[in-house]
Amino acid sequence: MMKKISIIFVLGFWFFSAEAFAFKAFSKVNNVCATCVQEKAHEIDLKDGVTIRTIVDGENPNAYVVSRYSELRWLRRDEIKSIKWAKGSKPAKLVGPDTLLLKNGIAFAGKIIANKAKPALIQIKSATNGFTYSLFESQIEEIYQNGERI
Repeated sequence: MMKKISIIFVLGFWFFSAEAFAFKAFSKVNNVCATCVQEKAHEIDLKDGVTIRTIVDGENPNAYVVSRYSELRWLRRDEIKSIKWAKGSKPAKLVGPDTLLLKNGIAFAGKIIANKAKPALIQIKSATNGFTYSLFESQIEEIYQNGERI
């Protein structure tokens, strides 16, 4: 039986709009498990000439949530030159996941399962690992639910 994990992030606060968040490079890791079968990654060419190999975990009208070895990033659509999808076409599972952008540039994709007024707390169940993350509303820059910004 899988345990539910709830993690509360305590992060610094920055005051930027989501447009100010340029893609933050992944940590330099070649492989976290040399004997594991690696999921086929998408290749994304950025307008600045950089190519990243990543998994696209979610999307909203302004950005994709991408991951590499469980690091999640926010990738604005206006930074992308082209995407070569791993299996030749865009995955159907991208339609519908809720996405959150934190004020420090970290992103989450999954399903918002709680949005509490007091304390101002949002819980999102990850689409990639099934964990439940608890985030204070004051940490969040943008929230998208069912593809719409709320």
